[in-house]
Amino acid sequence: MMVDASDGCLFIGPHQLMWTNQWTISIFNIVPINLNSHRIHHVVMNARSGKPSLSESKMMQSLRTGHHATVYEVRRDPDLKNKDVIRDRNKPVFPFIGGSQYKGQWNADQKEGFGIQVNPDNTKYEGEWGRNKYNGRGTLWVKKGKEYIRQYVGDWQDGKMEGQGIFYYEKGEIYRGEWLNGERCGNGRYEWSNGDVYNGEWKFNKHHGLGTMSYSNGNLYEGLFVDGKKEGPGLFYYASTKKVCCIFIFYMRLR
Repeated sequence: MMVDASDGCLFIGPHQLMWTNQWTISIFNIVPINLNSHRIHHVVMNARSGKPSLSESKMMQSLRTGHHATVYEVRRDPDLKNKDVIRDRNKPVFPFIGGSQYKGQWNADQKEGFGIQVNPDNTKYEGEWGRNKYNGRGTLWVKKGKEYIRQYVGDWQDGKMEGQGIFYYEKGEIYRGEWLNGERCGNGRYEWSNGDVYNGEWKFNKHHGLGTMSYSNGNLYEGLFVDGKKEGPGLFYYASTKKVCCIFIFYMRLR
């Protein structure tokens, strides 16, 4: 039996084994189902007739709602050579690899409410969910050795950092401020491990707009930034001489 399941995700729970795209796998048969309603139906097939043995009401009752214990997600091994079959004959191993582990609240078979998910990339998310994605306030952790190190604390929207949040970088640098679509955007403060601090406007992860750059040696610049560089009018304070210079920086941009 050939199954196109390259885009699917296999859920293994106490009572179900299914693909979430266009195929449902039961213990007896493999049949296509219609997911236009974006709901996962739990179908147990009759081995002889091939017809569903559960009514539509029973299918709806099988949807996860409320708090559930850990649900393990298994995804297809991306290294398989043949994407059209369940088992690749050229690779004598189980054709699936471990996915994420989720424990938390559900609504109509979607992660919604508070939940904790451990991902296969050694990250862990604790916080609010909506429509199966990080939505609301939450914390992202990264595993280093045997411990999880906090990486981001703040707002999320559709799985991306958006709103107010704090990001902790590996070298001890910290950003506190606004995010948009997973990037530093808006007003924020960035602290370097050497003591330098930027406080001002951001765009596409770069200093952009009006801002103040304080250096660890006491010098200070206040003015305009474009694409992460000082550009336009600004004031520069020299700590050694205690003098303030009015400067204008202009870059010739080649197109």
